[in-house]
Amino acid sequence: SVAAFLGYVEASPLAAGLDSQVLRWHTEGSADLALRLDIGLAAGGAANYRGHLSLSDSRLQIAPEVPALTEIAGEVSFDRAGIRSERLTAQLLGGPVLARLAAPGGAPIRLEANGTALAAALAGQFGWAGSDRITGRTEWNASLEMGPQAVVGRVESGLQGLDSTLPEPF
Repeated sequence: SVAAFLGYVEASPLAAGLDSQVLRWHTEGSADLALRLDIGLAAGGAANYRGHLSLSDSRLQIAPEVPALTEIAGEVSFDRAGIRSERLTAQLLGGPVLARLAAPGGAPIRLEANGTALAAALAGQFGWAGSDRITGRTEWNASLEMGPQAVVGRVESGLQGLDSTLPEPF
């Protein structure tokens, strides 16, 4: 499972190269790990590692106030040079997501994603007054940097595809 993998990483020397925030994420779901460790036997021998984590129907909650990613599928590669994935798919706010991520050499994780959000899922997540008067779906894109202290970035949408029966000026 994803949780077992993160537990293994936390208890191993691999944790030194991983952002501590990642270890606080709540995860569920299936994962397969392929890991190669090369450990020098001489005093002070260097350790080297390379791995691939294959995700299938996984769930990730990075913080209580952030919507959960569900049905995550794809492969994440990691080694001393960092963490990367060129293609992850998931569901978020009722719609599909396509994402890629990179964290070179212990730098914050950089996530680029795009997807579709349903009005009903947005209303359920954020509880806006009058949200029952907004329907449809909209495309969005995001660029986020997830560091040890915060998640920063931008999420953009032109809101095309949403319909509103709210009174003027909306």
